[in-house]
Amino acid sequence: MATTVSTNAFISLNDIINNFIISYTGPGKLIPDSKRTEVIFHARRCLQEFAYETLKSKFTVDVGLVPGSYDLPADFVSIISIVVGSTVYKQVAGSPATGEYAINYELKTVLFNGLDVNDPNFVLTYLSNSLTTDENAAIPKLAE
Repeated sequence: MATTVSTNAFISLNDIINNFIISYTGPGKLIPDSKRTEVIFHARRCLQEFAYETLKSKFTVDVGLVPGSYDLPADFVSIISIVVGSTVYKQVAGSPATGEYAINYELKTVLFNGLDVNDPNFVLTYLSNSLTTDENAAIPKLAE
């Protein structure tokens, strides 16, 4: 599914959870006993609080072979980039031409024209509302 591209500005939710467990849970620490699922629940809940117009989580999805349209993830807010092979696609309103895409916000799909469906290098990077169950979200370090 989605993978996190590490940068200096982002950290994965999985890394945040692991860092918390190592630093704060265990004998003689702030939280003596905690299950990973409890930490995950509270980490996601914190992200939901931060998500509204404050912090943006970024996902990169290597889609592979793509038809003429692609259903956007449930946590989609906006597209950062779509790259097919070495071509960066450009967003347009209305009907897309070759090298362009359009978003149908009602159906939450991306529409393409002139896309080489045999190109296995289709990569979608989008902003998320953080209401996800995937621990690979790229979370701004400010939220850490």
